[in-house]
Amino acid sequence: MNIIGLILLAMCLPIITDCRNFFMVPKNLTAKQSTKHQTEDNPNLVNNGDRSGTYVSGVTCTHASGDDPGPWWLLDMGQTYLISGVNIWNRLDNDCAQRFTHSGVGITSDPTVWTDFSIDLLDPCHFRTDVPTVADNPLKFTCARPTSGRYLAVYKNLTGVPDLLTGFHFCEIDIYAFTKDSSKLVVTETQASFSASSTAGLLTASAPHRVRSQLECMLLCSSHPYCLYALTRTTSAVLECWLFSSFSIPTSFISLFNNSSNDGVRFLGLYGGLSKP
Repeated sequence: MNIIGLILLAMCLPIITDCRNFFMVPKNLTAKQSTKHQTEDNPNLVNNGDRSGTYVSGVTCTHASGDDPGPWWLLDMGQTYLISGVNIWNRLDNDCAQRFTHSGVGITSDPTVWTDFSIDLLDPCHFRTDVPTVADNPLKFTCARPTSGRYLAVYKNLTGVPDLLTGFHFCEIDIYAFTKDSSKLVVTETQASFSASSTAGLLTASAPHRVRSQLECMLLCSSHPYCLYALTRTTSAVLECWLFSSFSIPTSFISLFNNSSNDGVRFLGLYGGLSKP
């Protein structure tokens, strides 16, 4: 059976419900952005706790160049977090709030993104196409599923966006992560699909864990602070357990799912279907 893109038949997906412990990622971290509207614009100003909403170059908010074809803002959080979502505090002056449209949030652990930014390196959290108003502040981006990574990006897709709405700017970002409480996992549903990436977050070393059961593999995942999924495979009467911090799987694993004889291969999900924080 080709499992990519299909509902998994093997196991149910435990989710965290009332046992989640959310916290805000610390402020005053290092950021960078694609371009600047004014020389004084500083990407660090949107991660310092100032939610005023009035753009003053070099003092509050940040603003990309008006002719930037693919504007983005990128934060190095300093370590890996499991991200639940973000609140973005929009610019409120001069009728500029409506410009924060066709914008998304993505997360990755790939350090390449810091030196050579590409949206393709990101695991998507949430993308919104609505045209916000002042009343919508802050703008909530809740990840469809918890997303693990060290780098968090806010970006804009200008395809089809009217000239009036092409500006890319915002004033503050609050990032919410959560810790895992493996003592209260509840089985609810299966995860429907996976994507493939050469940079997927494989947590297991070059050799997998050897376990006695799928349950033991899930317990290994639940005890790891960044594990979202585990893969089990039976080879030569040995049950292997691979741990992942991403909803992508490494491209090197694709052959496992495209081979109909691999009935012993299962993806076990630890998280999914989380409600908004």
